Amino acid sequence: MVLDHVGIMNKDEVSAIRFYGDLLGLEKMKESSVSPELAQKLFSLGQEIGMLVYGKESLKVEIFIIPGFTPPSPSVPHFCIQVPDLPGFLEKAKGEGVTVIVAERGGRTVYFTEDFSGNRIELKQQAHAGNRSKLLAH
Repeated sequence: MVLDHVGIMNKDEVSAIRFYGDLLGLEKMKESSVSPELAQKLFSLGQEIGMLVYGKESLKVEIFIIPGFTPPSPSVPHFCIQVPDLPGFLEKAKGEGVTVIVAERGGRTVYFTEDFSGNRIELKQQAHAGNRSKLLAH
């Protein structure tokens, strides 16, 4: 199996573009909307929902724009991405006012961030091609 995409909600289009496009450097692949009828069937939300799709390489994120969205509390739901320059991304994120969470787990440091709508994202250093087999065995 292969993960096709991740679907998340954001409170507004501007903050979604700022985080996923500008900060993460993902490319806008699509912009559309979900009709009220389909939104009701799929998400139990009877209103039209704007949708942005950002991606790069094997990552695709569908971002549903829901004004007034607030993430669940506690913030356990998340997805994890590998970035090519973890220290560089963390510095850039902090400079943009993005929440960065650093914790220890099992003798390792783990990193999480939140997009501008409060969605949690775990971050890992992307392995170089030669180190990829070690990561897959992990």
